[in-house]
Amino acid sequence: MKALYAILTLALFAAAASANVHHETEQEEFLAPLIQNYDAEIIPGQYIVVFRPDVSMADARVFADSISIGRFFSVGREFKAVAGFIPEGLLDRIRARSDIVDYVEADQIVRIDAITQNNATWGLDRIDQRNLPMNTKYSYYNHAGAGVNVYVVDTGINNAHTDFGGRSVNGYNFHGGNSNANDDNGHGTHCAGTIGSATWGVAKKSSLIGVKVLGANGSGSLSNVAAGVSWVAEQHKKSSNKKTIASMSLGGGANNTVDDAVRAAINAGVSVIVASGNDNRDACNSSPARVTNAVTVNASDRNDARASFSNWGTCTDIFAPGVSITSTWIGSPSATKTISGTSMATPHVAGVAALMMGQSGSLSPSTVKNNLINNSTKNVITDVKGSPNRLLYSPYA
Repeated sequence: MKALYAILTLALFAAAASANVHHETEQEEFLAPLIQNYDAEIIPGQYIVVFRPDVSMADARVFADSISIGRFFSVGREFKAVAGFIPEGLLDRIRARSDIVDYVEADQIVRIDAITQNNATWGLDRIDQRNLPMNTKYSYYNHAGAGVNVYVVDTGINNAHTDFGGRSVNGYNFHGGNSNANDDNGHGTHCAGTIGSATWGVAKKSSLIGVKVLGANGSGSLSNVAAGVSWVAEQHKKSSNKKTIASMSLGGGANNTVDDAVRAAINAGVSVIVASGNDNRDACNSSPARVTNAVTVNASDRNDARASFSNWGTCTDIFAPGVSITSTWIGSPSATKTISGTSMATPHVAGVAALMMGQSGSLSPSTVKNNLINNSTKNVITDVKGSPNRLLYSPYA
């Protein structure tokens, strides 16, 4: 059973080694690599041009302006890219500039897959105690993540929902190209609610910022996701408040562009929490789940078993409640919905990270990840399939 989870329809398995992935080498070694997956929903003629890390921002912008294809986005010097429609003749000329172009990747469609279940949430109850049975209570420090900025990279947030109490705001809408990041799908609002809503949230006083990279039908482009992550990193760098978390309940087959954007954001100081995926497969074949410095989250059920749909493996870091989770929704200021997925597990972890920063102040991404791992409850999850046997635990009570 598929869970609500943003799926990049992409299949670049393990370093672009699949027979279905075209990666130019040898006879065209003077050209920057062209990465494209012929099985994915490729957006015809649209590409992401990623610049070499050693190329200056000024030179990258000059080149981007000279080809005039579309939007430029970056995270400092480390990750710089421009995305848009590229005619075939221009594509070869761009790739010929391998002195400044690291690689070109075909842009693709991003989608979510939703299911609905009827049981009420139990996730908050589980994460504040070591063992079963649950006691129907959730305890947390009074600060409740106040002063921590959590960016929800998703379908946007229903800011009118009363359970957010005015703590959720628009960031930017990369799907529509404007500042209105209101949720017209529901997925992002659900995730935001698990992070920080008054009733359903882990960190009930955290600040929530909607970064819309997917549209009303749950689809968008790979370049939108990378641009959204890059924007979060730039906001972090500009802000005097360095308590920043990005929650990404999306992913899919391995790809370079999103991985590089996430790595750059982490190196800039953003703690990035990502879903492992809902395909019951090795998460090392998924992006951004395979990014080492991110916190990659599997889903567990109320009996402390790995959810049947959850990805797994050595590239994952921790389990969190992800089956039959109730949270905020769209359609009214009080709407709720009960759904499942690693998408639902991920915001539980983001919420605990917010509690951590609310208690300790600004922390490096490596410290946040290490604390989540060290505080976790060990060896209680069944059927881990090679995953680290760690269940999310919040000591902030």
